[in-house]
Amino acid sequence: MKLDQIFNSYDYEDDDKVLMASLEFEGYAMNWWNQITMDIARRKRLPISTWEQLKVAMKERFVSPYYKKEILNKLQILTQRNRTAKEYVQEMEVTLM
Repeated sequence: MKLDQIFNSYDYEDDDKVLMASLEFEGYAMNWWNQITMDIARRKRLPISTWEQLKVAMKERFVSPYYKKEILNKLQILTQRNRTAKEYVQEMEVTLM
C-alpha cells in the first residue's frame, strides 16, 4: 500500500515502478526476485513489466492460499465488545483491506 501511495503521487513509468519496488526486497523476497529475473533472462518466464503484474506475482508467492478463509473467520468472530459502533466498523474495514 505504501508503494501504491508513492506511485500514485508521482508519474513513474511501469518499468520504473517494478525496479523501485524490487529494490525494497530483502531476504527470501530478494532471492525470489533474483530467481524470477534469471528465469526471465533465460526466457523461461514472461517478463514482469508492470506494477500490477508484480503485485500479482508477489500475491501468488507470498499470500497463503488460506488467506480468504482466515479473513472470513476473523470477520465471523469479530464482536463489538465495549467499543463504539464507529470503532467496530473501522476494525471490520481494516480487516477487509
